[in-house]
Amino acid sequence: MTQSWTLVTRPRPSSTAVAVSLILLGAWAGCSKKIEGPAPGLSEISPQAVCAEQVVTSVTITGEELSPLPTGTLTDNPKLVLPEISLKRVRDIDDNVVEDGEVIIPDDPAHPEQSRVRWTSRQSLTFEVFPELGLAPGLYTVTATNANGKSAQLQESLLVAPPPTLEAVTPDVLCSDKEN
Repeated sequence: MTQSWTLVTRPRPSSTAVAVSLILLGAWAGCSKKIEGPAPGLSEISPQAVCAEQVVTSVTITGEELSPLPTGTLTDNPKLVLPEISLKRVRDIDDNVVEDGEVIIPDDPAHPEQSRVRWTSRQSLTFEVFPELGLAPGLYTVTATNANGKSAQLQESLLVAPPPTLEAVTPDVLCSDKEN
């Protein structure tokens, strides 16, 4: 019994075809919708108490990897997406546990002049607490979420105090040096 073999040869691809194939493979692999980046870490908030009904108060968060993300960099309209800051009330002013929804601090990358979040560095950013947020008095957990979806929290770190109230004046007699 005799075996016969047939040798089939294929033409070698040109270097241009190889280069184009590698570029297309790299573009396909590089066009993933997954955003890579660091996970933030939060260490401190200052001040730790604010009055949300009377004045605008800037609150500073310090930590690590508070990373903004540039988007649309290959367009005529690039934007910088800052970490999202959200507040969740976990206790009311009487220290009762509550289940409130999250309040997200406004930040629109298309209109940075209207943003209430300010990025300082990878270790620090500030956000504003203002009356229009409608924060109820109580203790809040603060969450920072980078654009890649990774987040960190400072549990029960921000106290929203009600405005002071005057319930009585003692003594109720007013002395004046003028005759009335």
